[in-house]
Amino acid sequence: MKPKQKSFLQNLDWVTTILPFGCITLLCCLFMIFPEGSANILASIRFFLGDQLGSYYLLMGLGAVICSLYMAFSRFGSIKLGDVEKPQYTAFQWGSMMFTCGLAADILFYSFSEWVLYATDPHLAEMGSIQDWAGVYPLFHWSFIPWGFYLVLAVAFGFMLPVLAGYIAMAIGDRPALAVGFVGGMIAAGGKSGFLGALVAGFAAGYIIVGLKKVCGKLPEAVEKIAPVLLYPVFGILIMGLLMTFAVEPVMGGINTALNAGLSSMSGTSKILLGMIVGGMMSIDMGGPFNKAAYVFGTASIAAGNYDIMAAVMVGGMTAPCAIALATMLFKNKFTKEQRDAGPTNFIMGLAFITEGAIPFAASDPLHVLPACIAGSAVAGALSMAFNCTLMAPHGGIFVFPVVGNPLQYLIALVAGTVVSALLLGVLKKKA
Repeated sequence: MKPKQKSFLQNLDWVTTILPFGCITLLCCLFMIFPEGSANILASIRFFLGDQLGSYYLLMGLGAVICSLYMAFSRFGSIKLGDVEKPQYTAFQWGSMMFTCGLAADILFYSFSEWVLYATDPHLAEMGSIQDWAGVYPLFHWSFIPWGFYLVLAVAFGFMLPVLAGYIAMAIGDRPALAVGFVGGMIAAGGKSGFLGALVAGFAAGYIIVGLKKVCGKLPEAVEKIAPVLLYPVFGILIMGLLMTFAVEPVMGGINTALNAGLSSMSGTSKILLGMIVGGMMSIDMGGPFNKAAYVFGTASIAAGNYDIMAAVMVGGMTAPCAIALATMLFKNKFTKEQRDAGPTNFIMGLAFITEGAIPFAASDPLHVLPACIAGSAVAGALSMAFNCTLMAPHGGIFVFPVVGNPLQYLIALVAGTVVSALLLGVLKKKA
């Protein structure tokens, strides 16, 4: 007889689960009951570690780093624990989960504690009751309502561009290029270059490390051995930062400015042509400069009282991920098993107006995926304009359909664009 499998609760190590949770709960209660005393104790601890120990504290940290490096590169680093033949998760999946969980913890903490910031706001005191209003404001900012509907998903995909750049770099320059690619992707995500900038950063990081390997190959053997952990990351990140700051970002910023100026000059011409352009731009680079230019133009139009442009922009951004999800279900032989498994989640992403869900599919086959997505988004944007659909909200997807003008026709535009892109994906993509 097969041994009976233990349930999830039976597999938990309750000592290591309950003990830290109890300690954290106790500390939280003490901090809330004795705020001033707790602040004084924490200040004393910081003073002791930073001033009393001083350089000894830094030496202990350096010693821990050296010990970790020794453990990693010595014979102890090759020890493998557990069933290593078939690991449950890949290194990429572990990294994604750690990134996502870390940010989610920060978000949830701020959701609980943001009211403290408002409790000391003099404007709330003027409104008459700090106790009442300090708890109301976070509900519509950082607390559970907006984060639950949007940012729990969006935070994970906020790492899409750094991960994209990092693994493109790793494919070219091996592991030393991963960190350099991540840095370039983060600069692109936080700046104006977006998806296209991350692609450039990925390829640049890979070839930067390839060049550094050739240069370091001529150094003495003792120096060459420490190059992967010291020279490659230091000089690679320095070169990447300079390249992104002084070359990639300014160029993409110029493109964005030119696109915005061009769109503004078209606002008085054919509405259908304008809807086709801004809708198609939403799928050119999935969150990059073209996408941002169309989105900024749409939000600026709301302020000017032109609500039809924002409707075309949003339906164009919703089309690409929905079309990819539909294509993975209709044309299964055109996608890998991993893509087919991830495809249906793009319905949720697309309906929530999160275009970035289509980035992995576009990155894997840009020559076939991007034209299909652009065509469908252009059709959806043009139909939205033709149906005189309007939108007064700058974001939200199906959650803001109550404020859409002509919502039935708007839904028809979304469905038509999705079907067009899905069919083109089935025709253009090769068998996986």
